[in-house]
Amino acid sequence: MTYAGYVPAKIASVKTPLQVALLALESEAALELLSTLCRNAACAPADPKYRKVRATNSRVAAACDACGVEAFEAAMGALGWSKTTIAEGEEGAGAAGGGGEFFVLAPGKGTMAQVREIQDAVTEFKRSSRVKTVRAISSRSNLASGTEESEDAKRIKEQ
Repeated sequence: MTYAGYVPAKIASVKTPLQVALLALESEAALELLSTLCRNAACAPADPKYRKVRATNSRVAAACDACGVEAFEAAMGALGWSKTTIAEGEEGAGAAGGGGEFFVLAPGKGTMAQVREIQDAVTEFKRSSRVKTVRAISSRSNLASGTEESEDAKRIKEQ
């Protein structure tokens, strides 16, 4: 839409630290896990079971392996989760009573706005992976055709 012939301004968007941390994750599974953790904490803020997750949990470990431990911990930190060690038998160690390292969500953190940010990061990740796939396919077809034009290109030029 234009007003009096002026072109709308294109303002460069500045990424927040949360967006930067989420885009550093290069795994859709890790982003989906973060989305689930944050959604559960936002939907039930009083329930302590959604505000703590064991760092050695199989899904958390898989996400760390997929995108890197530093990147995953940075994203968790940007979302308000902190990594803490809870001794065995200590308050908050869980029903099993086992201690270990946990990611714990600080009180007052965990909002649906964060969940929307994560979903935006998932969308951006899927879009960029599609673009990469299309570029790879087109470069392979260009390499396969070599210096000669492909049959499709010749047909299009003739038309």
